[in-house]
Amino acid sequence: MNGCVTCWNISINWILEATIEVEVLKEMQGQGSGETVDTPRNRFRERIEEIGWEQPNKRGKATDRIEALRKVERADTSSTVEVERIYYSRKDPYTKQDIKDPVQNRICKHVYDRESVLANIGECKKRRLLCECPVSGCPNKKPLTMADMVAFPKFYDCLKD
Repeated sequence: MNGCVTCWNISINWILEATIEVEVLKEMQGQGSGETVDTPRNRFRERIEEIGWEQPNKRGKATDRIEALRKVERADTSSTVEVERIYYSRKDPYTKQDIKDPVQNRICKHVYDRESVLANIGECKKRRLLCECPVSGCPNKKPLTMADMVAFPKFYDCLKD
């Protein structure tokens, strides 16, 4: 997502700069140039500075929207997310049955039924397979072991009604 935001910023900046430059070139063509070679370039740069961010009355709607998007982006990157409550599923990720004896993985904090996770770890060992957390999208890539499982008696208190 961050890469998309960066591309978006680059595109917005490029469009904004191009728009300002086109406006300045149009104005310069209307005025004519009877001065030295460097003068149009100097006038061009001066006009870009005049049209810049400091004068809101000379900015268009697109510029205002771009500035608003930048403010939102700055606010999003500096803010922190607080988790108020975590909801657990009643279903074991292996058997899809209700969890009877809950154990929690110390690493990724997912909850399983003790019997099903024990059976799955044993099956993986027997087949010489890597036994990972079965929850989709879980970032934990460490193999599951019963040493990483802890009893989770508060599981039933955490269930959403």
